[in-house]
Amino acid sequence: MKPIGWGGLYDDPFDPGWGIELAFFFHPSTWGKGYGTELATAALDLADHELRVREVSAFAHPDNGASKALLARVGFAQRRYVAEMDRILFSRQRRT
Repeated sequence: MKPIGWGGLYDDPFDPGWGIELAFFFHPSTWGKGYGTELATAALDLADHELRVREVSAFAHPDNGASKALLARVGFAQRRYVAEMDRILFSRQRRT
């Protein structure tokens, strides 16, 4: 069995200041099968109910429509373009 990807919540020690982030990466052969949504939903449930994190951030490349759609589907809103990263910043408030 081979890994199909990775993801979860983290606080990046190499680029502090963004707070808790959701990140994910899946092998292209697994795209469109719901794994990203499943991972994001489980991670956000943990953030909301166990960690009680007020806000979770995420980043997506401007050309990555699938990641942007996934983030919108699980409740993230687009905040702004971060030019130095060439990424769009998304955020999501805790759900009670």
